[in-house]
Amino acid sequence: MSEWKYVEVAIGLPIHRLFHYGVPDSLRSEVAIGKRALVPFGSRQLTGYVVGFSMPSKTESLREISSVIDQEPVFTSQMLELTKWMSEYYLVSWGEALEAALPGGMKARTNAEFRMQNSECRIQPPKVSLAEGGNAEFGIQSLPYKLQTLTQEQEDALTIIKENIDRGSAEVILLQGVRGSGKSRVCLEAIAYTLRKGRRAIFLLPEIFLIPQVVARFRSRFGDRIGVLHSKLSARQRYNEWRKISDGQVDIVVGVRSAIFAPLPDLGLIVIDQEHDTSYKQENKPRYHARDVARMRAEYEGATLILASAAPSVEAYHSAKLGKYKFVRLPGRVDQKALSSIKIVDMRKEPNRDGGKTIFSQELRGAIGDRLKAGGKVVLFLNKRGYASFVLCRECGAVIRCPNCNLTLSYHHATRELKCNHCFYRQKAPSVCPECDSSYFGYFGIGTQRVEQELKKSFPGARISRLDVDTASRKSPILDAFRAQKANILVGTQLVIKGMGFPANTLLGIVSADTALNLPDFRASEHTFQLMGEAAGWVGRGCPPCEIILQTYLPDQYAITCACRSDYETFYREELANREELSYPPFSYMVRVVLRGATQAQAMESAQDLVRILEKERHQQGFDSITILGPIAAPIARIRRKFRWQLVLKGASSDQLHSLMRSVLIKAHALLRMKTIHIDVDVDPIDML
Repeated sequence: MSEWKYVEVAIGLPIHRLFHYGVPDSLRSEVAIGKRALVPFGSRQLTGYVVGFSMPSKTESLREISSVIDQEPVFTSQMLELTKWMSEYYLVSWGEALEAALPGGMKARTNAEFRMQNSECRIQPPKVSLAEGGNAEFGIQSLPYKLQTLTQEQEDALTIIKENIDRGSAEVILLQGVRGSGKSRVCLEAIAYTLRKGRRAIFLLPEIFLIPQVVARFRSRFGDRIGVLHSKLSARQRYNEWRKISDGQVDIVVGVRSAIFAPLPDLGLIVIDQEHDTSYKQENKPRYHARDVARMRAEYEGATLILASAAPSVEAYHSAKLGKYKFVRLPGRVDQKALSSIKIVDMRKEPNRDGGKTIFSQELRGAIGDRLKAGGKVVLFLNKRGYASFVLCRECGAVIRCPNCNLTLSYHHATRELKCNHCFYRQKAPSVCPECDSSYFGYFGIGTQRVEQELKKSFPGARISRLDVDTASRKSPILDAFRAQKANILVGTQLVIKGMGFPANTLLGIVSADTALNLPDFRASEHTFQLMGEAAGWVGRGCPPCEIILQTYLPDQYAITCACRSDYETFYREELANREELSYPPFSYMVRVVLRGATQAQAMESAQDLVRILEKERHQQGFDSITILGPIAAPIARIRRKFRWQLVLKGASSDQLHSLMRSVLIKAHALLRMKTIHIDVDVDPIDML
């Protein structure tokens, strides 16, 4: 029987403290650190997480826990350390961080939910024929997989990774290589070596739809001890997968962002494929980044972390250059084939059609017609990210930028204003170009539906499929139709190029290379370079080089020229110089705070109150180097009937930013709770929308 009569409990609410509860004699043999317990909280019964034992200063008024939920702890000591770090770094409560690490089927809060959840979790998942090598969720077959001899570059990369696995040291290895250079094969062999050493591995992917092909490949190589975790599984399926992993029945876990919390014992290797992808950043609270959580988990568990990418994030590459990460590069393709060449079309020189903006250049329009006549396929990709239009001169190619941040200003139709979403500078939208006084000046933003309509008009016999956010739920049937010749033109956003190899005789038209480039985001050039390179890499992979036509109003912009040459090093130098000049990450740390209220005035006044508290606390703590930008209405000013105002903090010291925000949040919550204002804090934000 435990000698402790009191426990420390974390609650999954935005309350930055632990709670003490008494332990009745009847439960003292059951309570343990890492278990869940049902606890009285006000008038409710909530699920709490036992994180420690201690004697509170006052015990006479303590309430007792109602029951212990788990027979065995659901959190190991390492996972408790990891979630504690998450709570401190991402400025959330420990309970919120713990809940993020559990599958959906284990996050019940009321007694009724608890009973229903445990009843559901006892249901067994449908059985799958292992003889067929199938997977009920994905329809996967364990395909025959023939291993090719490793190249010398792959052998050298694998040797470095094996040495780290042998040491059991928490090293981070950045594995860079162009599409087709064999990064996946190196990671596969690293996993095989980890398993031979008696340890296990987690393999993360940026998108759910990439999971089936990876699971099929792993099953062919390693058998059926593969676990899968992602949000498309039902609560019951996630719980059963989680329990199977926790019980040691799985050697490899494949999944998206949240799979980093898989309760895998003896973890020896974590692989993050396409490390640069923004999908690894959680959009909802707690807003963690899987790459950084993986780095800390590797440290706590003595595991090796591999970050694999053709175009690594600037932050990861900078860390490798500074020696914080080990850097391994695969310089060429395994098959020795050249990447597909990209033809740049300067859209400034294209004539106007029908008094409006031209979607297709003469070059692209002619290539589409020729390809269709030859019985080939056409993929049209729109580099569309975000919601805002941008203002561009069709005469000289100038884009209006913020004088303080050098970011593009976004156009807000309701107020006819241009705004900076970083420092909140604003100005009236001009009627002529400020650079050349031309009236040939427009507000740009081409969507997939408009492209589809133009195709139907120009090529009436074409069979067209569209893949974007509106049709994403039907992604597999759309791609299957394209591969099976039921469609010969595929139009879409970045969904069409993520993990998809195109067949021979395919034309790729990049319709609007500038859209992401001209969004109000200091990472705009980085995202553009990555997407352009990704598109070119997949088209030329596994087939004869295909034709690529890239349309742009900025043909000399470094992200575009470097992407067309697959020249990451030059891009990195240019981008890093720009970031350093304006003190953007990796040369600074940022925190974005969004306040949501029922009225515009309520949100605005609360944001102003918060800035006053921040200014006072910053002065008291001597953190004058921290810059506070705002407040101003958020770019998306109203969501779900809530008005949004935001501010941004930027500083050279992560510790100072966190110290300031922790102290301010404690003071601000009481003030804002009376006004029913919600605060959303985003540490290391990916965008400012």
